[in-house]
Amino acid sequence: MIQARICPVQEGDFPVLWIPQQKFASFVLNVTHLVLPPGELWFCRLFNQALPLVQDEALQQQVKGFIAQEGAHARAHRNVLADYERQGLDFSISRARLTSIFNGLLGDKVMGRWQPEGRWQFRWLRMRIGMVAAIEHITCVLGNWILANQAIARADPDPRMLELLRWHGWEEVEHRAVAHDLYIHLGGGSVGRMLWFVLALFAVILTWKRGTQVFIRQDRQGPRSYGFRTYVRVSRQGYLPTVGYLAKSFLRYFRWSYHPDQEGAAAPGGV
Repeated sequence: MIQARICPVQEGDFPVLWIPQQKFASFVLNVTHLVLPPGELWFCRLFNQALPLVQDEALQQQVKGFIAQEGAHARAHRNVLADYERQGLDFSISRARLTSIFNGLLGDKVMGRWQPEGRWQFRWLRMRIGMVAAIEHITCVLGNWILANQAIARADPDPRMLELLRWHGWEEVEHRAVAHDLYIHLGGGSVGRMLWFVLALFAVILTWKRGTQVFIRQDRQGPRSYGFRTYVRVSRQGYLPTVGYLAKSFLRYFRWSYHPDQEGAAAPGGV
């Protein structure tokens, strides 16, 4: 039974650089607090719209649990972001951009312009749930990574931040199949599932890159940008997921036989 758990970390003073001597990794992981709240609330709105269409009682309960967990995640990360803003960081441009994406481009009107009716309204809803399923594969992969990660713990990080990310990661792994099962229940197919993944992955990478730049540009004591080589180096040290780990994990989504239940908690090595 999927249910929301109380976040182990409440409001407080959260350091922006929470992994000692690992500024870039801190910035990249901090994007979770900026990007995830509006995205997760968008998930909740879509799933609430889809709930009356679910004929299977067990899936209904799973969807309700998913909504509760995603709402809790959004509140937890929003608290951290609010603390960062109290410390002087400005996320106004990013907020406006994310609002435009989730309430506009991916809102109830297609691309924020056309109001679908009848069967097309259902299809637009199903397409967006297919995108949620794709994003949930990505978050499950990242959840597996943070649960298995040992390098960050050895670096003496801020314990509350690590605990928050692990709490979130565990629930992402737990509800990894809900969006996929809902998409299939509504008649979604494998070709669409793969297509939405390509679109979702592109959007996530672009959004995460921009979010990281928001933190970098407001750091007065560091470089104004970091290259891809920096990511590779830091990931090989264990502070971010390696490119190889991500590529292998994402390619699994393109199997015709794919189901999220195949994704389990990752082993400590090789991530």
